[in-house]
Amino acid sequence: MRERGLKTNSTAYQILLEISKILGAGSFLCRKMAKTTGIRFLGDRPYLSKHIYDLKRRGYIREIKKNTRKEIELTSKGNLEIIKYKIRLKTEKVKWDGKWRAISWDVPEIARRDRDYLRGKLRWLGFKELQKSIWIFPYKVKDEVKELINLYKKDLSGDVRFFLIEEIEEDTDLKEYFNLF
Repeated sequence: MRERGLKTNSTAYQILLEISKILGAGSFLCRKMAKTTGIRFLGDRPYLSKHIYDLKRRGYIREIKKNTRKEIELTSKGNLEIIKYKIRLKTEKVKWDGKWRAISWDVPEIARRDRDYLRGKLRWLGFKELQKSIWIFPYKVKDEVKELINLYKKDLSGDVRFFLIEEIEEDTDLKEYFNLF
């Protein structure tokens, strides 16, 4: 099943980014919950509340009632979208330093679901598969991939290794794949 994210130029996508900033996107794994003080103004405008409703309906955020106030929480799906956004920002703004970043894992057969999850998310983020358990990317995204792994399963990260590769012989196909010419 192919995951579909939000369109990057959509109003709902922009609202999700603003919500993640308000919730503290830099540390949203530690601090998922926050007061909606910065979001209350969005509900007053019908066209924005429609998009917030859409984000809730599609599973990117959820509203939690605490006593007399409402709070917003980014769901795993919403957090994944933010991680993808962070990686996209890095690839657009940073010039490639000529080094490759690779990720490899050793997940036993009984945890096939974990392997499949990891493969699917790396593909979704834009990584290129070299072998079944070795994936490559030209930019530094280790922190974002660690966030992704921790969102899914904290104990999976022990099976994952990150590599910084100075040179790969005959890497023109990789450079072409990532448009690095």
